[in-house]
Amino acid sequence: MGLYKVTGFVATVITFVSYTVSFSAPFWYYIDLGTREIYGGLWQSCLSNFITKTCSNNVLTSNPGWIHVYQTFGCLALICVISSLILMILYMFIWKQDERLRKAIISAAFASAGMIFLCVTIFAAKFRDRDYQKEDLSFSFYLTFVAILTSLWTGVILIVGNIKGD
Repeated sequence: MGLYKVTGFVATVITFVSYTVSFSAPFWYYIDLGTREIYGGLWQSCLSNFITKTCSNNVLTSNPGWIHVYQTFGCLALICVISSLILMILYMFIWKQDERLRKAIISAAFASAGMIFLCVTIFAAKFRDRDYQKEDLSFSFYLTFVAILTSLWTGVILIVGNIKGD
């Protein structure tokens, strides 16, 4: 196994872990309202005070269209990330010399980076339209940037490895 393949594999695993955590965790934003706090993610919004916490689903048909758009891009990105990981495992351990598989991994890596970027951009643009004094984007939102960068790194490193003959 060459250095470029191993580096691409590690980057793909990091992409998978970081995006899966970000995709499922309800901590894309945090709003401090003094005695109450609001936080949420792609699928859920929560309101809590010192005693109780109530969460609501973000998959309602009454939600604005932009919520469904970033959820769709988030799901498409997850499909690309999972397929990239599966293809990379096949490439590393089973079909080691298949160039078509390498090209499919590169395509899936760049597609997942693009889908995650679109999801994050739509979410951030619409989130900043709110009128709260103490609003913040939270760790799951920033974890998507790790996924974008490592996904791009996977594609680039496999292209460079192909040029170098790895």
